[in-house]
Amino acid sequence: MSGQLQKGDPYPLKQRSQLFHNDRGRKFEDVSASAGSPFAQLQVARGAATGDLDNDGAIDVELFNNSGLVRILLNDVGHRRHWLGLRIVDGQTKRDAVQTPVSLAGQRGASRRVQTDGSYGAASDPRVLFGLGSESGAQTVRVQWLGRPAEDFRGLALDRYWVLESGKPPRAVQ
Repeated sequence: MSGQLQKGDPYPLKQRSQLFHNDRGRKFEDVSASAGSPFAQLQVARGAATGDLDNDGAIDVELFNNSGLVRILLNDVGHRRHWLGLRIVDGQTKRDAVQTPVSLAGQRGASRRVQTDGSYGAASDPRVLFGLGSESGAQTVRVQWLGRPAEDFRGLALDRYWVLESGKPPRAVQ
């Protein structure tokens, strides 16, 4: 949906932002009309970043606009289900181990990569987040370090963030 061009407007390409609901991989449904005021306004949106801004185990979204304020969409479902958050740090460089594969032991398909990309002009939270639903036991995480052997981190309690660094024990973060 495009907005109307107005003479002298420095940002003439305004549009409504869109939000899609993923129906468990079967289809995407456009839910923009019912998503609230950030999706009703005409703006020149150019980027989005994701991350857990309030450390509650739910991915939040920041929308960046050329012609307006940053919009922050807080996801408040994190406290309703169990989760496990990880910051994967390369022990040699002491930086986020971008592109490193991470998986939960014993949970088929539960794998992620450390990444910050995803949108034009924006960088996302490098932490890895696993939603665990009603799972309640401590978890074992396997980190496949790039260019080095994989390492397992055992006994990670849920509903918190952990820093995993190659060659060191896991460290809980508040």
